[in-house]
Amino acid sequence: MEGIIAFIKGIWDDFTQWASDFPIAVLKGFLDAVYYVISLIPVPDFLSNYQIGSILGPVEPYIGYFVQQTGVGNALLIVLSGVTFRLTRKLLTLGQW
Repeated sequence: MEGIIAFIKGIWDDFTQWASDFPIAVLKGFLDAVYYVISLIPVPDFLSNYQIGSILGPVEPYIGYFVQQTGVGNALLIVLSGVTFRLTRKLLTLGQW
């Protein structure tokens, strides 16, 4: 009798393990299919003829001036400081706070 109970318990444990892994397997299959479809899209010709440096080269001084005048650098510094504080706090308190 104990052998039958152990067998049924083993089948149940295997089923619960399969049931917990099944959604992950379905998601992996779906994402692999999306990756395959996206990989079939060819690279446009205008992107293969130019490099990013040659496209952004003439624009760079204007972007730098705009970033300096609008204070984007200071805003990013404040956001980065907040993220650093939060991650440090989580690390030091082991995620409790």
